[in-house]
Amino acid sequence: MNRDDKKRTQRTLGNSDIQQENNSIRPPWPEPIPRDLKETRLQQFLEQMSMSVLAEATCAVCNIRTPTKDSKKIPISKIPNI
Repeated sequence: MNRDDKKRTQRTLGNSDIQQENNSIRPPWPEPIPRDLKETRLQQFLEQMSMSVLAEATCAVCNIRTPTKDSKKIPISKIPNI
């Protein structure tokens, strides 16, 4: 083995020692997402994207579209001057 080969071998061994030391200090990244967290987030997404939550209504007086859950139905007989 010549001098260059010896230096390369020493560098390689030194680098592997450093790599092993770094691996023992840091946790693996990225960590897997826990299954229960994924299921919870998926359930929340499905609830927030349901047709009942996304439904909209347009006001007959001011012509503004708002979510149905924020709208209030009023009979025409209750509207004054009609």
